[in-house]
Amino acid sequence: MSRKLARRLVPLGAAAMFVALAGAMPASAAIPTPRPIGPDEVFTALVNGRTGQSVINVTCDSTKSGHPVAGQTVEVLAGAVTGPLSASLGFTGATAKEIGAAVGVVEGPIPPIHLLAYGRSATIPVSTVVPCGGSGVVSFIPQPNSSTAIPALVRVTFVPVVTKA
Repeated sequence: MSRKLARRLVPLGAAAMFVALAGAMPASAAIPTPRPIGPDEVFTALVNGRTGQSVINVTCDSTKSGHPVAGQTVEVLAGAVTGPLSASLGFTGATAKEIGAAVGVVEGPIPPIHLLAYGRSATIPVSTVVPCGGSGVVSFIPQPNSSTAIPALVRVTFVPVVTKA
């Protein structure tokens, strides 16, 4: 192998090893340093620290709807966290400086959750009205939106937590 070819292959091998090792870690294993969201960036969306299928626990006083239990979060990480579910990947597009997370609601306006930095979670508002069971989607939408932006989606299961009256 020539030296010129070796100089080109060594960085590629190191990058491949980094990707392989990063792919072996769960999303919560790395502690990201918060940094501002900007244009033309790939991001990974998380609900309660999970990409792909996640759970939102719901306080249910009725059989149809309730409110998220306090302390549950949404978050975005810079770049792609490897895994089988690519729907949790998004792209900020040409103009985004924040990402809005929207939890599917049963009734009323969707309370906005504004994410301004990667690696910094935000709490899902307990005022949000969600189903007391079943499945839904949390959408992560780059803001301001552009024709090149791609939202990320995290599928969730709403799990009722019965409260005593």
